[in-house]
Amino acid sequence: MSCAGLGVDHGRRYGGRWMAAFVIVVAWLSLWASAAHGAECPPAPKLAADQLTPTLGEPRDRGFLWRISAASHTSWLYGTIHINKQDWALPGPKTAAALRASKTLALEMDVDDPSIQQRFAKLISRHAGDVPTALVPRVNAQLARVCLPETLVGKMHPSMLLSTIELIGLRADGLYFEYGADQMLAEQARPERKPIVSLETPEVQADAMLGPDAVVDVDEIREALDALEGDRSKALTRTLLATWAESDLSRLESYAQWCDCMTTPKEIAAIRRLIDDRNPALADAIDALHKKGRSVFAAVGALHMIGPAGLPELLRQRGYRVERVAFASGAAVIPRAAPNALPAQ
Repeated sequence: MSCAGLGVDHGRRYGGRWMAAFVIVVAWLSLWASAAHGAECPPAPKLAADQLTPTLGEPRDRGFLWRISAASHTSWLYGTIHINKQDWALPGPKTAAALRASKTLALEMDVDDPSIQQRFAKLISRHAGDVPTALVPRVNAQLARVCLPETLVGKMHPSMLLSTIELIGLRADGLYFEYGADQMLAEQARPERKPIVSLETPEVQADAMLGPDAVVDVDEIREALDALEGDRSKALTRTLLATWAESDLSRLESYAQWCDCMTTPKEIAAIRRLIDDRNPALADAIDALHKKGRSVFAAVGALHMIGPAGLPELLRQRGYRVERVAFASGAAVIPRAAPNALPAQ
């Protein structure tokens, strides 16, 4: 869910948190999205992920790719986005070539792993049903809008519930978690029997998104409902998706200036917990896989790639040679320290 904040434009802040590189919402959606069917519902994807290859033309490289080298061999670091349009779903030629050259695909988490889904289900059920009584009718109205059952109120944390509603609602704009870059990379890897490993655990992501105690923030629930009812959270989603699709690293690096999700100490702390605080462990996990002597294609949400606490810089500090791979519309070299790091608390 989003950064909680004050002011009239909390719709843009609402879109910020799940876009801050989380697959936890996707893991839960994979269990419940099939419930949202009907003539008046947001449309389901027209094609399954494994049906896209024969139907789309030559794909274009999108996102952000780095070549990382140490100990006489090369791995890859790729900045993803967790939703996508059907036409942009397949990896482009440079991305696909890097994946083929790698021996292992490393994702934040392999959300198709049944054991991971089971752990998610338990974690997300914390504080299930703790929607304030006065807000339940508004939550039910939003569930009805995206054709999800009211019984979900009693099955998941309110923050996860509202994030699920938002992501299902994006289907009306042709944006689908089923076509997210992480999911599509996994679809490319499986036919080749390429091992897929998880860089994080469900517990780490759940604690980062909900906090270690998963406390329900009533003000945040109210603001999220305001955003959903006003349909104001889509602007940030569209901007982030366009930034990713055009491989616009300079625009991504200035996220703190245009997301409108880091205007209070509370918001800054939330984004820091969601992104920067996770990066050292992610870098350690990538480093450990590379040191086993096998080339790794590590795919992590794009917002983990920026600033002095971003993964390219952290891996450089660990002794890697880090080189940005230029795409058609991307810059060739990443700055050593992006100018728009998270502000100090």
